[in-house]
Amino acid sequence: MAYVIDQQATVINEYNHSYIAGGRQNAQTFTPSTNHICNTIQMCLYRVGTPGVLGFGIRAVSAGKPTGSDLASGTY
Repeated sequence: MAYVIDQQATVINEYNHSYIAGGRQNAQTFTPSTNHICNTIQMCLYRVGTPGVLGFGIRAVSAGKPTGSDLASGTY
C-alpha cells in the first residue's frame, strides 16, 4: 500500500519556526480530506543544547482548539 500525504506544512525559510521551551505548548489544527488511519507523522526538528524530551499528541478539536486527552502520542 502506498502512503498518501493528506496534510502538509512546508517550511519556507529559517524564520518559519516555533520556539518551544519551558513547558510551552504549540498546536496546529487540520481536517483530513477523508476518513483513514494515520500511520506516520513527520516533523522537522532542531534541538539546541540538551532540552530533554519533546512530546507530541493528536487531539480532537472543539471551537478551533485542542480538547480532551491525546488520541495518539509520542516522544522525541
